[in-house]
Amino acid sequence: MTGHNALTESSDPDDHTRRERERVLSLDFECLKSIPEGINEVRVWWDKLLDCYRVGKRFDISSLDHGEVLPEPATLQKIRHKHVVSVLAAVNVKGFSAPLRVIELITEYYPRGSITDALLSGETFTATEAVRITQAALRGLAELHEVHGIAHRDVKSGNILLMQDSSVAKIADLGLAGEFGANGTVPALENPTLYSPLELITTKSLTRASDIYPFALILRELLGGALPYEKYSRSDVVSRLSRKMSPVSAEDARLPVWTPRDLRRIITKTGQRAQQNRYQTAREMDQALSAAMIADWRETEPLVWEAPFRHVPGRQVQVSAKKKRNGDYVLSTKVRRNAGWRKNADDIYAPKLESADARRAFDQATVIANAR
Repeated sequence: MTGHNALTESSDPDDHTRRERERVLSLDFECLKSIPEGINEVRVWWDKLLDCYRVGKRFDISSLDHGEVLPEPATLQKIRHKHVVSVLAAVNVKGFSAPLRVIELITEYYPRGSITDALLSGETFTATEAVRITQAALRGLAELHEVHGIAHRDVKSGNILLMQDSSVAKIADLGLAGEFGANGTVPALENPTLYSPLELITTKSLTRASDIYPFALILRELLGGALPYEKYSRSDVVSRLSRKMSPVSAEDARLPVWTPRDLRRIITKTGQRAQQNRYQTAREMDQALSAAMIADWRETEPLVWEAPFRHVPGRQVQVSAKKKRNGDYVLSTKVRRNAGWRKNADDIYAPKLESADARRAFDQATVIANAR
């Protein structure tokens, strides 16, 4: 690894003249920021020399406890993988007064933005899309971990960029990356976010499983939509971690009732408090997702959900919920063939839509959707 001062200076004296249409992107939510103080911004500009947009992620790293943050810039620039955003340059930014130490990682620009951008704009994802995006990011993470020996240390939805081609998604922002030691650990940084594992506060030592932990929340977001980010401050996150609690409340982390059983199990294992109980490698979680039985549920009207059969074109399964006078729900499962909708299973009664009984109705319907 290298210290901050070993980063190259911005060597092009005409760099500012090459940047046109420059603008700063920012998130207003404190709980999503990688570094809570100082400079922490993303700049997008048109590089008129190369005739393309570029992105520069700037960090003030003076507030970090560890003097060695980044691997060698040459190491970062050698990482070339379908699911990792390539670092084109890593430079010290001139013009800031001490004690600020600002670095900028320059990468290509991807107009679709991150998962967070998509969620805040109201975009939704099917279970299939959620799995594909997560697997793409996991494959990028596996490249960092297993090929380059690098811990990301800041995995979150805002650092997974969505693509417009077959690569689906790329893991981005290596600004807080660190090299694993011989014992497979890397020091934690003081960068608590909603995605942080308990060991950020407790042992202050991270492993590969620490980088995998955030995918429990990322999958929850992809399946259930944006969280109420505005209600979580940095102090809230630190307080919950200090009490050995997940940064996100159980209510906000609740999965949609239709979430397939296999995905619920994967999310539960990924988000375990004890590192040894999680997936130990990105590849292991990727393989679990590949084996998961899922269905692409959509709420087509209030209390009515439909999903296409995964192996039989033109056939669909439906779960509808009707509220009874006593407040309970009756959930009915139907299958649509050429002749229309027909009941396909016994009704299931549930005290509320968030109950295990309601989930059981969707579990049996998901099995039906996977029939061949």
